[in-house]
Amino acid sequence: SPGYRTDDIFTFNVSLPAAKYDSDAARNFYRRMIEELRAVPGVQGAAAINYVPTTNWGLNGPFAVIGQPPFDPKAPPVTEYRTVTPGYFAVMGIPVIRGQEFAPANGAGARPVVLVNQVMVAKYFQGMDPIGARMQFGRPDITYEVIGVVGDVRDATLDRAPVPTVYAPHAQNAVNGMGIVLRLAEGIRLDAVIAGVRQRISAIDTDLPLIRPQM
Repeated sequence: SPGYRTDDIFTFNVSLPAAKYDSDAARNFYRRMIEELRAVPGVQGAAAINYVPTTNWGLNGPFAVIGQPPFDPKAPPVTEYRTVTPGYFAVMGIPVIRGQEFAPANGAGARPVVLVNQVMVAKYFQGMDPIGARMQFGRPDITYEVIGVVGDVRDATLDRAPVPTVYAPHAQNAVNGMGIVLRLAEGIRLDAVIAGVRQRISAIDTDLPLIRPQM
């Protein structure tokens, strides 16, 4: 199993030009766009992630788990980084094993939070409860609280085992390029959905194409 839903999932990418969208503008754009897309007839769920599984791979870097022995600086492990909007795990059918998924309350001014996958917990949280644990990612001045554990996903290819992955809320880690995932009603005409999606996005910004749309 890939660890996520594949039936009736439509994806495409959006890339916001940096000259027009700073972090605040990108944050607000994706919040509004997801709200608009949820209102398109035939769309049963909408969310966004910076790298859609098996279509975009990937972004990784070092990390630290506060309270665990430091890693060997000569060969530190890395984690995949993902930034998602609220509702992503529900849309994709990725189970929240413990804790909670992101909510609108996890905004830019709130305490920094993350979710981790099961592989991360098994490898790097030995002997400690991941819920409430604290992590750092390259910057010692920012600490993130783990608020949930989610199921493992085969991100790179379906024949590659899941790897340690950290998810952060887009509202706290806004990026300009995102993959959009829509869960469609069974039997809905895709061309009608695409037309509705284009109309909703154009109402926000007329200059943004749908990049690599695919079922």
